[in-house]
Amino acid sequence: MGKTLEPSAPAAEETQLTIFQPNTALKKLPPVIQQALSKYKLREAAGFAPQWKPKNPGEFLVGTILSVRDAETEFGIATVVTMQSQQGQAAIFLGTELRMKLEGCRPGQHYVIQYDGLESKKDNPKLKNDMKKWTVIEVDPTSGPE
Repeated sequence: MGKTLEPSAPAAEETQLTIFQPNTALKKLPPVIQQALSKYKLREAAGFAPQWKPKNPGEFLVGTILSVRDAETEFGIATVVTMQSQQGQAAIFLGTELRMKLEGCRPGQHYVIQYDGLESKKDNPKLKNDMKKWTVIEVDPTSGPE
């Protein structure tokens, strides 16, 4: 039949990766591949994810950054962050304020992102357009209580 899949020694950077949902990601693979990968630390690659578009102030997302990339939209190039949360993967298109608050974010970081509502140019005449407001908190999971 076929050869048994045997992993080669991991490169230094591979040993620093993390699985973001080991219970679901690996279970989708055939047992022979699961066994071969069991010796490694892994990171599931982010693909297409449904867009997170909160409508009401107070809606939030808690999760781990899977990817940060540029995407072509009808309005030009936009930055898209894909996060893994308890509810699954979510794509977040970064507007002005959210892009500034998430500047420098990278895969593996943990964030809480809360939609705070819309600031109207009627309320703030300095604004050119209405602007979505956000609260963004980076969480270091290793710093919690022991």
